Amino acid sequence: GRRRLALVTPPVGLTYYDHTVNGFADALSEVGASEVPFNTVSIDHTIEQIRMRTAQLMLRESRPDGIVSSAAAATLAVVAGIEDAGLKLGRDVDVVSKQSSEVLHLFRRELLVVNENFRLAGSELARAVLGWIGGKEPGSLQSLSKPSEVLPYRG
Repeated sequence: GRRRLALVTPPVGLTYYDHTVNGFADALSEVGASEVPFNTVSIDHTIEQIRMRTAQLMLRESRPDGIVSSAAAATLAVVAGIEDAGLKLGRDVDVVSKQSSEVLHLFRRELLVVNENFRLAGSELARAVLGWIGGKEPGSLQSLSKPSEVLPYRG
């Protein structure tokens, strides 16, 4: 039900920056939500920079009611910034983040998470490298893994 969303992006120079930004824009369009620009930070900024800029964002009159974070560490800073602004996670704003280990719900149960499987990614990368060394066509070595659904805390 959140309609005004902000995105904490990967750094501009990385390949998945474009995938993240374009996917976010596509999803906003699909559900009729709008973006609240938050281009003053990326996951490459320090935790304190992300925290401070999140607090500034959340004090604006046109603040987001949802934030998407592309890294668990940045999510910790985002939550701190939300709380610095006097807002409550899960009531005033929702935050969804990907994580590679099941740690975010230990920090705040109200967070929404998507699990990222680094073991699977490493296995697929190894398979592709060995296939390429073995002479297989590069196109036959590609794979795509679907992330988990957004998971609320289940106690």
